[in-house]
Amino acid sequence: MCHLLQYLCDCQVRHRIEAVVAFSDDFVANLQENQRFRYNEVMQALNMSAALTARKTKEFRSPPQEQINMLLNFKDEKQDCPCPEDIREQLLDFHEDLMTHCGKGFASLSKHP
Repeated sequence: MCHLLQYLCDCQVRHRIEAVVAFSDDFVANLQENQRFRYNEVMQALNMSAALTARKTKEFRSPPQEQINMLLNFKDEKQDCPCPEDIREQLLDFHEDLMTHCGKGFASLSKHP
């Protein structure tokens, strides 16, 4: 009986890991596609001043880890984040679904800081 339960738990964990990996793959592809689009948009704009071009290309000149931090830094709604709303919603929805599936809905999360 213990081996059967262990097998079922392993299958469930494997399924969760596969779901996270699949989501991550799609999410990163969407982020990169959006980033490439915004980069091409900036590069094709000929009438920007040097200062504005420098400000708009800062994200693309940063190291990869800093770029991902800029893109995913949208917890504070007041900050200017280059990540579009639909990609933000995609991540927040996946997080909510995962937490609900794991038995930790937003109601229980808000009770524990």
